[in-house]
Amino acid sequence: MKMKKSLKGKASLTLDSSNFTPSNSGGKIMGKTITDPEQETFKAVLASSRPIQAILSIAQPGFAALVALKRFPDPITLAIAIPAAAAGFFAVFALNDFWDIDVDQARFSNLRTLEGFDIDTFIVRHPYAQGIISFKQQVSWILFNLTVASFLAYLLNPISMYLFWVSILLETLYCKLKKVTYLKFLATGAMVACGALAGYFAVVDLSQANWGVVGSLFLLFFAWEIGGRNIVNDFSDIEEDQSLGIKTLPSVRGLRPAAWATCLFSLLTIVANIMITYYAGLGWIYAVLSTVVGIWFMFIPQFKLTKIPSLEQALNAFNKGSVFPFVISAILIPILYVPKLLS
Repeated sequence: MKMKKSLKGKASLTLDSSNFTPSNSGGKIMGKTITDPEQETFKAVLASSRPIQAILSIAQPGFAALVALKRFPDPITLAIAIPAAAAGFFAVFALNDFWDIDVDQARFSNLRTLEGFDIDTFIVRHPYAQGIISFKQQVSWILFNLTVASFLAYLLNPISMYLFWVSILLETLYCKLKKVTYLKFLATGAMVACGALAGYFAVVDLSQANWGVVGSLFLLFFAWEIGGRNIVNDFSDIEEDQSLGIKTLPSVRGLRPAAWATCLFSLLTIVANIMITYYAGLGWIYAVLSTVVGIWFMFIPQFKLTKIPSLEQALNAFNKGSVFPFVISAILIPILYVPKLLS
């Protein structure tokens, strides 16, 4: 799950600390008077977790749970799992901003303006790096979400909690490798895959696991994160990455090789999804529809990127790739339930 910086569009808001002056009497954001500084501060804290991306990411463990049960979990499990997943993703995204504060601050000295909406920069981009929220606020927000996610995941299945903490460690490793090797994308791919499997084991005991499904789910989300979000997101910061010594596939190997790599991982995502269909017995209708979705949302945007390796095309590929788990979940739900309703 790429938690790095992405293209900033004009439709997204970017604030700097000079425009944010909370006080007892109010402050200003983008020249607008703030009547409730605490409310605006909370919005900025929430923005460090990239709320749209985080909410969309709930589809990852959600899809795994659907595949495991071939139905929705019971209401009590859902009541625990949804806030657990939300808190987990809020923690991971905020942790990324925490570890990357040095490079994020350096980026703000040379921001480019591009047309288009970027779901990663909703509300405000990197509020911690801009000084909009303090160290104490950022750490408190991360610890709160880590605690909530860990406790709720443990209630579902201790294995889910362990997988969540493996994801946290992998996210930390990913951030620490930013100036070491561009192969750090392997860490973020594994991190996202472990997070998805936390959803699987939230509803399945280890002794009852279908390891063909488990392996296919891991491969699906590993490849999707790398090809659908991580590498294409690196296109946005290639000049800054090179100047700051950050190693990414585009900055080290070039745009076209990176674009072809996204195509490879997109194809691997589609293959893994077909494997899930086989091992979980989801049927040919799901196989066909989800493959079409994979081609449309994953492969075609990435293939276009090999022909036109531009920042705008990378943004389009990133935005489309980000919703892929949500779309295949939306396809799977009626396929699982319509036959039951008609019988």
